[in-house]
Amino acid sequence: MAAVCYEDLVTGQRLLEYDGKALETHKYGCLLCPLPPDAAKEIVDWCLEEIPDFCLGPGGRELRPHLTIKYGFRDGGPEVVEQLRAMLTREGPVRLMLTQLELFRGNEDGDVLHAAVESPQA
Repeated sequence: MAAVCYEDLVTGQRLLEYDGKALETHKYGCLLCPLPPDAAKEIVDWCLEEIPDFCLGPGGRELRPHLTIKYGFRDGGPEVVEQLRAMLTREGPVRLMLTQLELFRGNEDGDVLHAAVESPQA
């Protein structure tokens, strides 16, 4: 399973998680939104069928698809976490459409394949 960096909205701590275990804290925060289980399963199934293991970098596969809302925020204090929680509560569900596949190049774990996202609510 791939490593995931996330901001713990309860403690405000930036964690790196691997297979459900916290490994270390991180310098920057990342706000992630998990996908609904049926959409996540469809994406993982497609990746397992279409992307052979020999094409993977050292970071392996991401088996918990998510939407990265914001990467790289520096202030993860309680006030910021509460502002994010309030903002997300006000917004409610968001409709998304995955558009095209793209690569983030130059990551130390290898290139990252991701789907661009569009939303009529943006």
